[in-house]
Amino acid sequence: MEKYSIVTQKTGCHLLFDSLIRSIKKNLKPNEILSYENRFIYSKTNVAHGICINEKIQEAKNRLTLLLDHDMLILDSEIIDRMIKEMEDENVFCCTAFSYPFDEEVLPTPQCIMINRDLFLKNGIGFDCSGNPGWDSFKKAKHIFNQKLIEINPGKSVFHLEKGSRLPYYELILKNVWKNRFESWKKIVKSDAIFEDYVIDDGMDLLDNEWLVFRVLSDLNDCIIRRKSFSTMRLGDLGLRYLDDYFFNLKDFTHVGLEHPDLAMPSDEIGRKLIEELIENMKIADYIDHPGLYKGTLGDLFGWRGVLNRVEEIYNKAGIISNSTKYCSSLQGYLSFVLKFELNLYDIMKGRKILFVGPYDSLSHLNQKRPFQPKELGFYRLSLSADHNRRYEVMNDFTKNFDPDYWDFVLVTGSLYGRTIIGRIKRMGGRVFDLGQAIGFNPNNIFEPSVRQIENHTYYEVIDHFKSGEKDGK
Repeated sequence: MEKYSIVTQKTGCHLLFDSLIRSIKKNLKPNEILSYENRFIYSKTNVAHGICINEKIQEAKNRLTLLLDHDMLILDSEIIDRMIKEMEDENVFCCTAFSYPFDEEVLPTPQCIMINRDLFLKNGIGFDCSGNPGWDSFKKAKHIFNQKLIEINPGKSVFHLEKGSRLPYYELILKNVWKNRFESWKKIVKSDAIFEDYVIDDGMDLLDNEWLVFRVLSDLNDCIIRRKSFSTMRLGDLGLRYLDDYFFNLKDFTHVGLEHPDLAMPSDEIGRKLIEELIENMKIADYIDHPGLYKGTLGDLFGWRGVLNRVEEIYNKAGIISNSTKYCSSLQGYLSFVLKFELNLYDIMKGRKILFVGPYDSLSHLNQKRPFQPKELGFYRLSLSADHNRRYEVMNDFTKNFDPDYWDFVLVTGSLYGRTIIGRIKRMGGRVFDLGQAIGFNPNNIFEPSVRQIENHTYYEVIDHFKSGEKDGK
């Protein structure tokens, strides 16, 4: 059997690449595997796929080069063996498992395709960099050079998630998008493949966290530009406990609401009213936090309290789980100030009119330590009065003079009162980011094992606890 090379990419969640490599090692015997980094699909550091593919094809040692998408699982060698057999004919330009109609002509696509590297280089054609996935190359091979393009039914041999690079960890794993599609595919093709033989969940690595932060902040920035409403909502452990008590332990709900200094409810009735408003606010939030995203890099926090392990039960009871739900980390505020991440809140704040809501004017203090050149800074002070009724009144007074069209966006801290304001801003059409305690740049004893403040208390760095899962498929 002729030797061949494999070219693939590292894009999106690291589990995609890990699972592909696991399936290759389990079922195939390539002469070499060449991979390239293309992690952030829409980021400023992105290198076009076409450039990377062309470079790797030129690096390949063998005449036959198999291009595989990162979100592919090769479940047996049958289709590859057939491709190699067909390409004994040296006039075969490629063998493909997938095709797509383009300009009224059905042509191969590069998700799973073996090409004749010698013809590819000889023809002087390549995968372009404009977003077109190689169709011009295939048209030229077929019509100008009269070479053969052969399509082979993938059958049970190939599972393709499709657009996996656009799916973050939470969609792949927490929402079971990957497994659900895999099980549906199994029924259609009558495959007996086992999902867990290939996909091993070891949480989010550092780049997964960076990518999710990039997505959240990019969405915020886009909504600022387009003047669309936006909100992030973080419950954290206290918010989850209060929500859990509301559903399952009313005695503790009353006690915590009245006695905890961060909640400070004037009455049990008001506590119930605000928790019901919180539930509705979570349903309309663009991102809500999920402790499941601690797994991996922030693994020291994963499952550290019982209520965090019951998040699915609590969220389901609240009725906020849906296909449109987006998740962020419970440490989203901290992660949005990580020095080495590609995008951070300093980038978003520059040149913007920003209102800060919290008990102290921490944002102005931060601007003095590390000027981020805002267009305007405003501050609304939440009360820390021992009179809980006063706290409640000050929170309610916020909306009387708030103009969502004036402020580019709002940063909020302040537990349940702050999160009530977040929901109200979102409903008024404003843009709001739940910053929590991160603005203090002083991680408490819970978060110290995960992040540390650096550069004069104006940035964070992540203490990486990621422990890789099984990689060799044994």
